[in-house]
Amino acid sequence: MEHHDVRFYTDDAALVDDFASFLESALKIGNTAAVIATESHRADIRRRLEAGGLDLVTAEEKTYIPLDVTDSVSTFVEPGSRERVPLMKDTRHPLEQVVKAATEKGLHVAVG
Repeated sequence: MEHHDVRFYTDDAALVDDFASFLESALKIGNTAAVIATESHRADIRRRLEAGGLDLVTAEEKTYIPLDVTDSVSTFVEPGSRERVPLMKDTRHPLEQVVKAATEKGLHVAVG
């Protein structure tokens, strides 16, 4: 069963803490997780995950994909246009690769 959440945060610390907790849970049970965030949020999330004992160097080789929000969002829009491109149209996109690899292994994907 698919499950989607929408959450709103009053400050960056609450966002980072909640999101890191979500990612930590996914990674600890072997699921693939991708984070699309600003550089500062990715750094804060990384510090929080490493403080929780996760080996992100190893995880980045297998199950953890940190992506920059600006780079990622720009791949969802046709150049010179405001028209959105379906995510799965571009099979070279790192997020598409995560979904494909996880599906082949029967794993869940946590994206936020």
